[in-house]
Amino acid sequence: MTVVQRFLDQFGQNFSKKKQKKVTSLSRSSGRLVSTALYGGGRTSDPEIQVIATLLREFRDIELYAFKLKPNKVILKAKTQDGYPVLIHPQYRIPKPMRLNGKNAKRQFYWYVDLAVEIYDKRDESVVIGIWAMEYDGCAEHFTESGIKSDRFRDMVINTETDIVNVHITKEHWASYQNEYTTNMLRFIERRTRDATFMSLSDLKLRDVNLMSSPELEFVNENGTLRATSWEFTVPEENT
Repeated sequence: MTVVQRFLDQFGQNFSKKKQKKVTSLSRSSGRLVSTALYGGGRTSDPEIQVIATLLREFRDIELYAFKLKPNKVILKAKTQDGYPVLIHPQYRIPKPMRLNGKNAKRQFYWYVDLAVEIYDKRDESVVIGIWAMEYDGCAEHFTESGIKSDRFRDMVINTETDIVNVHITKEHWASYQNEYTTNMLRFIERRTRDATFMSLSDLKLRDVNLMSSPELEFVNENGTLRATSWEFTVPEENT
C-alpha cells in the first residue's frame, strides 16, 4: 500500500455517512486527495472548505506531501502556474511570542490560520520566498468588538514576527468578490516570485519566513514543548 493510499484510508476511516457524501461531492471538482485532506483535518467548517478548495484550484500537480494522525494534520505540495513549488498547509501553526504570555506563563502558545501557502524558490526548494495566509471568519466571535480587536492585534504581531499578511474572508464578501480574493493570492505569489529572481539565496534565507522558531513539521506537546513527530512523508524525510 502506498503512502497516499494509507492517507486516504486512515483519514477517511472515521468519516460519517454524511461527511463521506460531502467528500465524494467535493471530489468531483477538487479530486479525492484534496477533499479527503480538507474534510479529514478537523476544525474546518463546510463553507471554509469550499473556499479553500476553490483557492487550491489555482495550483497544479497537487500531491500529498506529509500527514500524521491524532490529531490529523496534512500538508499538500503543488506548483504555481509558473512552476514554483508550494506547500499547502490547512490550519497552519505560528508561534505566539513568549513576551505576550500572561504573568509567569512559560508555556509556548500558538496561533493558527486556516490556510497558508508557502512558496519556494526554484533554485533551492528549501528556501521560502513568501507565505500567503488566509482566515475564514465564519464564527460569530470574529465580528464582536473584542474579536475584531483580538484578530487585528494577532495579525499585526504575526506580520511583525514572520512577514506573513493574513487575509480575512467572510461568507458575504466571498459570495460577492470571490475573484478579488483569488487575485490577491495570485498577485502575492507573482510579486514574491518576481522579487526572488533579483535576490541571492543567502539573502532569501535571512527573511523572517525562513527563520521561524517552530516549523510546522515539529510536534507540540500539551505543555508547549516540541518533540519529534510521526509525520509520514511521500518522499524520504531526509530529502524534504
